[in-house]
Amino acid sequence: MGTTAGTAPLTYQWSKDGVSLANGASQTFSLASTAVADAGLYVVTVSNSVGVVASQAALLTVNNPPPAFNTLLLQVTTDITNPIWTPIATNYVSGSEPRRFYRLVPQ
Repeated sequence: MGTTAGTAPLTYQWSKDGVSLANGASQTFSLASTAVADAGLYVVTVSNSVGVVASQAALLTVNNPPPAFNTLLLQVTTDITNPIWTPIATNYVSGSEPRRFYRLVPQ
């Protein structure tokens, strides 16, 4: 964390990926909660009557959040037209229908 010093008044403007943030006109900037869209480069520009100085960029990375519910539903099918299905058994012999497949989906 850095500090600022200079002739008052000091004004602050935070930006993300080069775009000024509407709620970023204070000395500190925070996000109450983050989403994947919040990832990017954050910079604060400090100015006064003498000049303008920009901070080094800080990279914010946001990992994909887990599903709201961690319950998964097991679905079974004999329809293999969609490649997201996984074979139940790997010892399948050609011609022994029906062949079954499964997938897990958030419930």
